[in-house]
Amino acid sequence: AAQNYTQLGIGMGHRFRFLLDFVKTQRLYEQVMAYFTYVTNTDDYTSQKYSGPGLIIDYQLFKRSSQRIYYGAKISYNLASVSKEIPDGIRARQARLTLSWVSLGFNVGYFY
Repeated sequence: AAQNYTQLGIGMGHRFRFLLDFVKTQRLYEQVMAYFTYVTNTDDYTSQKYSGPGLIIDYQLFKRSSQRIYYGAKISYNLASVSKEIPDGIRARQARLTLSWVSLGFNVGYFY
């Protein structure tokens, strides 16, 4: 069944160099990001619509290969607590879902 999932949020991050205590290079740096989100989810099979608050936490590790190019790896944890409108005769706990997953990513960037 298809799931339509939308997140809208705001967050902040912190860039740091903790790994420099263990690895002697100026080309590595890390970044932690946290986002508070509002989530909507539609299940096409059951035609149920859920919405509610969510949270995303990212940890990223970057390496600058030159003055303008960098490479990175990212791990992201997503969590959302969504609910739907409760029809008569159904208890509230049956109308709530907890959505969570972990994703990995790789990126290449260019400073201009």
